[in-house]
Amino acid sequence: MGWSCTAKVSETMQKLEKGCIAQTGSQNAFKANGMEYFWELSNREYECGKATGKIVKINREGFIAGSTPFEIAAGGEITKGAKLLKPLLEVKGA
Repeated sequence: MGWSCTAKVSETMQKLEKGCIAQTGSQNAFKANGMEYFWELSNREYECGKATGKIVKINREGFIAGSTPFEIAAGGEITKGAKLLKPLLEVKGA
């Protein structure tokens, strides 16, 4: 069984995926500040329609080097993790 979110959240997630694909060829991997990252969604469903997940940092040896939460509010705005994710919305081809 899946989960649901608002249409605005879905639009933002699609833009993030397109930004990642344009940048790295992967739906959820990206580069920022000279480091590699990937994001993954939580399967938790929220009554308000928001989506949450985590941004995982990969160190130079290819190992996980920590994670930080992100949140896409019901209106589609990235409210947590924005510093890393918002540039993906502006990637050419996204």
